[in-house]
Amino acid sequence: AVVSTQSTGTKLLGKKYNFYLSRNGIFIKFVQLQWHTKRFNSALSQGFVWRYSSKIALWFTCGAYFGIIAMFSSILILMYTFIYSFVKQSEDSSKILTPVVPGVNLPNSQIIPYLFTLLVSGIFHEYGHALAAAREGVSMYGSGLFMFLIYPAAFVDLNTETLIRCDAFQRLRIFCAGVWHNCIMMVGANLI
Repeated sequence: AVVSTQSTGTKLLGKKYNFYLSRNGIFIKFVQLQWHTKRFNSALSQGFVWRYSSKIALWFTCGAYFGIIAMFSSILILMYTFIYSFVKQSEDSSKILTPVVPGVNLPNSQIIPYLFTLLVSGIFHEYGHALAAAREGVSMYGSGLFMFLIYPAAFVDLNTETLIRCDAFQRLRIFCAGVWHNCIMMVGANLI
């Protein structure tokens, strides 16, 4: 692992420390800390996914259709917000979208719960992609977590070659699975 001290130069860490980091899938980059693992690969590619294959296919087909509707809806909302921001310049509570900026419009006391919520939401989102990819036979190199500056996130590292071999609708199921899982998570949270 390499720790960047400036954009032009790097400083190598000790050999034992580098070995420990790489053996545990930890990578340190400029303003980013990343953890990568293969521990969950076999659990996703076996068992549950194939036992309920037809039901999971239907689940992700619903997600694909939801993703299409959500994409066009979000374009309309963004266009409305863009136009509305030029027509009405006053501070109005009827805005549809407001960016969340910790310390500016998010109180400092809420930053930790906010970042935790982002992490849980990101993990659930990526789990959707991983589950859909396993259902479609796309192999996974691994998954993990990372922090960019202070923002936590998750990722799934899919095999691009097997992903490209899928037909267009299979890829759509995989691509829309994350936002589908986030929508289901939002509905579940609102019911609680």
